[in-house]
Amino acid sequence: MRKKIQWLIPLLGANLLVNAQLSEIYYNNYQISNAKELYDNEAYRGTQYIINDLINFSNLRSYQLEIANFYDALISLILQDEEAEKKFDSFTTKYPQSVLTERAHLQLGNYYLLHQDYYRAAEELSKVTIEKLPPYRRANQYIKLGYAQFMNQDFENAEKNLEKGSYTNQYKNQITYLLGHIAYANGEHIVAKEKFTSLLNQPEFSEKIKPYMVQIYFNDGEYDSAITTGKTLLASNQHPELKNEITKIIGESYFKKQKYAEAEPYLSSYIKNSTSLTLSDYYQMGYVLYQAKKYEEAVTYFNKITIGDISPISQNAYYQLGNSYLKTYKKKEALTAFKAASEMDFDKKIQENAYLNYAKLSYEVGNPYESVSKVLNTYLKKYPNSKHQFEINELLVKSYINSENFSEASELLSSIPNKSLELKLKEQEVAYAYGVQLYNQGKIESASTEFEKAILLRNNSQFYARSLYWYSDCQYQLGNYQNAIDKLQILQNSGITIPESSQVMYQKGYSYLKLKNFDLSATAFQDYLINPKQEFKADAEVRLADALLGSNQLNQAIQMYDKAYSSNIDDREYSQYQKAIVYGLQKNYKSKITELEKFIKEYPKSEKITDAYFELGRAYAETENYHNSNSSFQKVINSSKNNDWVVMSYLNIADNLTSLKEYQKAIVNYGTIADNYPKTDYALQAITGAKTAFIESGKQNEYIEWAKRKGYNMDSTEAEELTFMSAQNKFSTKDYLGASQEFATFLSKFPDTNRKIISLYYLGESYFQLNNYNQAIGALKEVSESSNEFQEDALIRLSQIYLKQEKNEAAQNSLESLYKITSNQNFKSFAELELMYIYSDHKEYNKANEMAIKVLNNSKNPSTVKEQATLIKARSLYISGKTNEAKSVFATLEQSKNNAVKAEALYYNALFKNKNKKYDASNSVIFNLTSKYSDQQYWGAKALLIMSDNYLNLKDNYQATYILEQIIENYKEFQDVVQEAQTQLNKIK
Repeated sequence: MRKKIQWLIPLLGANLLVNAQLSEIYYNNYQISNAKELYDNEAYRGTQYIINDLINFSNLRSYQLEIANFYDALISLILQDEEAEKKFDSFTTKYPQSVLTERAHLQLGNYYLLHQDYYRAAEELSKVTIEKLPPYRRANQYIKLGYAQFMNQDFENAEKNLEKGSYTNQYKNQITYLLGHIAYANGEHIVAKEKFTSLLNQPEFSEKIKPYMVQIYFNDGEYDSAITTGKTLLASNQHPELKNEITKIIGESYFKKQKYAEAEPYLSSYIKNSTSLTLSDYYQMGYVLYQAKKYEEAVTYFNKITIGDISPISQNAYYQLGNSYLKTYKKKEALTAFKAASEMDFDKKIQENAYLNYAKLSYEVGNPYESVSKVLNTYLKKYPNSKHQFEINELLVKSYINSENFSEASELLSSIPNKSLELKLKEQEVAYAYGVQLYNQGKIESASTEFEKAILLRNNSQFYARSLYWYSDCQYQLGNYQNAIDKLQILQNSGITIPESSQVMYQKGYSYLKLKNFDLSATAFQDYLINPKQEFKADAEVRLADALLGSNQLNQAIQMYDKAYSSNIDDREYSQYQKAIVYGLQKNYKSKITELEKFIKEYPKSEKITDAYFELGRAYAETENYHNSNSSFQKVINSSKNNDWVVMSYLNIADNLTSLKEYQKAIVNYGTIADNYPKTDYALQAITGAKTAFIESGKQNEYIEWAKRKGYNMDSTEAEELTFMSAQNKFSTKDYLGASQEFATFLSKFPDTNRKIISLYYLGESYFQLNNYNQAIGALKEVSESSNEFQEDALIRLSQIYLKQEKNEAAQNSLESLYKITSNQNFKSFAELELMYIYSDHKEYNKANEMAIKVLNNSKNPSTVKEQATLIKARSLYISGKTNEAKSVFATLEQSKNNAVKAEALYYNALFKNKNKKYDASNSVIFNLTSKYSDQQYWGAKALLIMSDNYLNLKDNYQATYILEQIIENYKEFQDVVQEAQTQLNKIK
């Protein structure tokens, strides 16, 4: 607290300029006598005239002139002439060794002191040797020098000189006051208090020292005295310049006494009238308002502290900000504040309490910054002796289950030794739930592992039985059909009833069908159809028909296909076609022809249309109607992209021409096949078929030469045949290492073999099975580049390899080539699905959307695949500006059981709400996303960008800034998100 002390000057004596004796001028004449009389009577101007005459017109001796010049300057100083300072400066310069020079410094110092030029006063007075002065003048001069130094805030020297002058009683109170002020300024409050207290009963000083005493009382913790004295000062209004500072001290004193209601008006007044507020001022005002339950106002003050500051005050402010948000039911904002307080370690207790609140709120409302389980785990590790350990552990278990974060739950539970029965039950429950989650994400192999884990735990009968069922389903999808059947049998033998029990025979029927155990498959489907689920009934009837067909119960198969045709419109096309095939197996070719022609007429755009024409061609050939047969085969050639169908149609036409005895035409057709598909099984079949035409036409002698021209070596050695058969045998028995070695040797020994294409395919497939992908590519690529019976299979494998290697461009090329030539529906579906993903990744949204529609229209695609197609369709709609349509599609995806899909859908929900200026609603969606689906970090990070924008629009810059800083600090793996966050942060700041 600074106060002006200038009122002290008069107290030091009105005559600061000490008079000298004019008789020192030893010149006894009338002028001197006259001047002396005038000087003694303080007629200084008259004295000055006489001295000036003496200087200018009398012949003075040098010492007399020196004295005259001194007194001329002294009288000018007394008269406060403008030339006084120059005269003294001139004197000290002209007579530096004069005994009067020190007296000149003394007089000049006194002059400056009188004019409140304390710097120059101290400078001049410091040049005076005070100890040489008469004793009665020393105290006065020490006080003057000390006072000048005091006013220059040279407290160290001021204190020394004032102490030296304190032996006189004349200025005792003044000196005590000054020394008290110095002690106060130096922070020596005990000394200051002692000095000032001694003056309390002095009317001259009592009011002047009260401002100091208010501050000293406050500093010493004597808050009642500070308040009483402060209020007295405010009431007296004697120190208006100190009103605001005294108001603050009273407010802070009440604050220290925890009398917050009394503190509020004083602190509020101080803040309104002050232009330089500190963080402490904001904190105290915020806390007082919090105690007064004025929480919204409190938030405003706490926020002024927290933005950009890291200090003990800001830690307290964050903590109280969190409490204020809680009181206003803004738990999400409170979460952020407690998190910030918990990240500072100035006050360990506040840090622990803040983290506890942060952990609890994370569980209650979700956490957009990190997974709830991670927060809870961190608390447990950081505060192992906390009395809240049990409570937090309980929340941790619940959080894993509630957030469907079964991966971390499984890992945690697996790591706990000597688990209690309750934990074992939880472990089995989590394993089952995690398996379901992975299954819904299409991660069948991983799901299978979790279901198997739940089976082995075998604590809860329901989870055990349901895990058996879904493990069986996974095994079926992985191609382990016998294992699937075995687990279903265990489930049946257990006698445990579960929601899936009614589907067991349906699943068994499918597995037996895949194993070509048609009798058991038919039995399973028949059992299922006794009491089927309505939505699976039609499919079970068709599959039963397939099983009956496989077991050669052809009449029963026809009846079942008829039943399926009549009962379900979706299965009519398939049932109609299959029925025709059964007639063919019964050698009832007329009925086969009738059914196929009916099929072609009713389903001209069917995916089976090429198959139908091919089978019709074969049926006509069986009835020796070769012309109609060739017409059907020609339609296959004209419309099909499938090499197998095209080549087989050419071969059948050639065979029909031979049967019609049109040998030359037949030979031409065989030759075309051999030329177009060299060194393939197609070529071998054509050359073998042509042999009959040559013989029957009597041109057998030309056959060998013709075959050679077509690249077929009629002198093929037995060694080649044996080598090929040995390699093929190893391939058939899945000895892929042996097969790869022998096919490589075969191709090296017989580079011109007619079996080159098939050998390359088997070699490439063997390498694929051995995970030697680069070697597989070398073999399969040659197969894929020409038309042959293995071209499509080679393209499939190449696509799979490139996808595994994340070579999307190469995969895209292979898939597009496959899609152009194949009529195999399974291959087509595979290509559509993978191309959909690739186009989407490459941001070719129109192409991605086209493929997505095809995937969605394929009824045989599983729901998980269709869901991915729906997601890509939604993205494409959004990118193309069809926001309303995209919004509708994304809304359906929020019901997904796949966390990745659901998280993305929720992200877009929040985005749409943000664009519609529904900022609070958008934040609610984001908290739901980030808390329940914390494993989906990318969408969580993206959503936080939206949340920051929401808060910015809600005028909460603190929350907006804090969220962006958290993104930058915690999501470095997502550089696109971090860069956007940094850009937004730069705009705010």
